[in-house]
Amino acid sequence: MEPVTFQFPAASPEEYLRWVAWWRDCGRFITSAATLGAVPEPRRGSNKALDLIDFEAPRLVEAEARRALDDGQTTVAPSIAIDADVAVEARQIIRRRLDWLQKMATHGAPKVDPSLERLIAATRIANDQTLRAAGLDVA
Repeated sequence: MEPVTFQFPAASPEEYLRWVAWWRDCGRFITSAATLGAVPEPRRGSNKALDLIDFEAPRLVEAEARRALDDGQTTVAPSIAIDADVAVEARQIIRRRLDWLQKMATHGAPKVDPSLERLIAATRIANDQTLRAAGLDVA
């Protein structure tokens, strides 16, 4: 399937850096919960969607945000091109993770910074619109 390009909403580079840091904290929490407290080194290569979620997308977003800061820009709108099948699978995994993290908020899961909620919601909407425009199911 053809790649789909996702355009993230414009926001400050600092917001994106806080988001990436929170997402990485969430990944460590999920791993720790799944391995009964152990936090092994992250592994790549077992699943393209997981590689995208845990490594590639955070790295790309962080790099664009840092570049914007270095260039003195006050906003950045990262973009990423992803194989459509991988994007659909990643969306499903991310939704499950976010739901689980919300349920686990009272049990030590990293809480999202309230200042990021608007950006996260706008990104979900933009990503769903991108998938729909590509003719992909987002139900």
